[in-house]
Amino acid sequence: MPNAEESGVPHNRTAGATLAGMTIAPQAATWTTAARRHRFAAFLVDNLILLAANALIGLVLKPPAQPRADDPGYLTTLLNPYADTDWPLQIAIAVVGAAYFWVQHALWGQTLGKRLYRLKVVSAATGAMPTRRQVGVRTLVHPFLSSAVPYLGSVLYLVDALWIFADPRRRCLHDVVAGTVVVDVSAPGMKAPGMSRFLTGLVVVVAAFAAFVLITTLLAA
Repeated sequence: MPNAEESGVPHNRTAGATLAGMTIAPQAATWTTAARRHRFAAFLVDNLILLAANALIGLVLKPPAQPRADDPGYLTTLLNPYADTDWPLQIAIAVVGAAYFWVQHALWGQTLGKRLYRLKVVSAATGAMPTRRQVGVRTLVHPFLSSAVPYLGSVLYLVDALWIFADPRRRCLHDVVAGTVVVDVSAPGMKAPGMSRFLTGLVVVVAAFAAFVLITTLLAA
């Protein structure tokens, strides 16, 4: 029996099957690439949630402020988080941020921010859930290395963010390296795992309130 290519029948690697001379091809998985503005909005929501978590970590781990003659300054601390005496806090923040993204992407392909804006991380090759390895590589590039590596981390952060404007599939650098793509699950043919938008929105509101209270407390201390 000739194969699909020889008989002139298009062959779909994801779903094609031939039975008694007839090709039965379930609809291939298709997706719509997430809009840049939606990815940016989801990024803001996730970072708002992490801001609340980081403020809580700061309350627990930040050492009492001590006057220093060799204060490294804001810019130096921004580029090298280990230049200040609270570097263990910076490591804890980097680990928590990486865990936040890795666990949710590995289990559901979505963070809370992505759920709110109906986005999902999938494998760029298959459209299925990314593998644990893909999620691990993705998380290693961003946010872990971009926040934990002195000086070069800031450069990586900027390149990673700007890559989305050069990539035809609107992928950041961490997507390209990991072989993933962020898609819009509100488009036909895609289905999001279940957490209602109301519940997600409620979590975001609670996180925003917690961040406000914690930051206000830190500033007043």
